[in-house]
Amino acid sequence: MPDPYRLHGFTYVLSYALLAMLYYLFNYNFGVRMVQLYDADTQEYTTPGPLFQATALTYDCAYEMALLISPAYWVTYYLGGFQFTTLT
Repeated sequence: MPDPYRLHGFTYVLSYALLAMLYYLFNYNFGVRMVQLYDADTQEYTTPGPLFQATALTYDCAYEMALLISPAYWVTYYLGGFQFTTLT
């Protein structure tokens, strides 16, 4: 991406990532979105601790950003979907 527009692109990606993490944090606290692991010995699903949850949801957010959101932004940019002007 050309230098004058990099700040816009990285601001978009960073702000979307922070909003996605906020979404995960709220949903985790409401008990709607969490990671569960299957224990083959007891044949039950268990919920790991908060550190594992935070790591897994951060990974999920980064995976979503890398494969879904960020490419959608960059492809749209390179196809001419954004028009930038310079304010003087």
